[in-house]
Amino acid sequence: MNKEILEKGKELYNAKEYYECAKYLLQCLDTNDVEAMHMIAIIYYHGFGTETDRIEALKWYLKAAVAGNYKSQYNLGVIYDKGECDVEKNYERAHQWFLKSAEQGFPKAMNQVGWSYEYGRGVEKDFKEAAKWYKKGAELGDKFAQFNLAGLYYDGRGVEQNKEEAFQWFLKSAEQGYTPAQVKVAKLYENGEGVNKNPEQVFQWYKKAAENEDDEGMVNLASCYYSGYGVKQSHEEAAKWYLRAATYENNLAEYNLAILYIKGEGVPQNFDKGVYWMEMAAEHGRASAQYYLGTFYEDGKFGVRQDIKKAYYWFKKASLQGHEKAKGKMSIWQ
Repeated sequence: MNKEILEKGKELYNAKEYYECAKYLLQCLDTNDVEAMHMIAIIYYHGFGTETDRIEALKWYLKAAVAGNYKSQYNLGVIYDKGECDVEKNYERAHQWFLKSAEQGFPKAMNQVGWSYEYGRGVEKDFKEAAKWYKKGAELGDKFAQFNLAGLYYDGRGVEQNKEEAFQWFLKSAEQGYTPAQVKVAKLYENGEGVNKNPEQVFQWYKKAAENEDDEGMVNLASCYYSGYGVKQSHEEAAKWYLRAATYENNLAEYNLAILYIKGEGVPQNFDKGVYWMEMAAEHGRASAQYYLGTFYEDGKFGVRQDIKKAYYWFKKASLQGHEKAKGKMSIWQ
């Protein structure tokens, strides 16, 4: 093996020139360099400069992991957790590899160990252990560990319940751009949990999440615009964000968009579009949309032809989800 070729390959890898680095590292398959072993595994796994070969990738991950490479140990954990590379899912092995990586100080692995303990994947559930490992990862800046630790503080699982502490960890995660944390921070400001109520902050955090393509953030941002909560009221902006969230098949956005079209708020009144979005929301499981669509067919309104069978169908759908008005309709019809 030519040491210069090896070092050149590693240099290119570290420069994220993955296809170029493959030309060099694949000449060094007799290497005992642990870092290079991990890089070769990555090359085979993703098919950089060669055909994708997950079996060969697994072999190199294993060699590097056994030799102590924490990134390969973590990736082996992922492989066993997901059942990739022709191996069966094995949560116990996944946990073992995540733990080896975490014990070397890898924050992502610490989060996964915490996850294993929180949900009992490959190990018995232990919220205290989950909190311990989440905290290790959170203190090292892992946004997922920060979010998960916050959840334990919020619920009081494995730690004493402390919503102020929960808020601080959600905030740290949110500030790193993790959209579920951004939505959670907005909700805490909205409800005054762990922090004083602040409508302007509610709006700002929902806006951050929405702009990061989080559909729940979009729906809540739209609601802020609709009601003028933390921002100047604008039904037009509300409609825009409901429509954007609806493209993700968010059934609450679809339902609210239907209402706007039927009422002509923020958009020109259009019964056809209103009924269309109500149907979308109903088909995607929104009980309130199923109920109201039933009333459309029952009464033949908003341009819908009266159809008692379809009305019954949607009332039944809604009633099975516990919608009280729909249950009332079913009790009359049965």
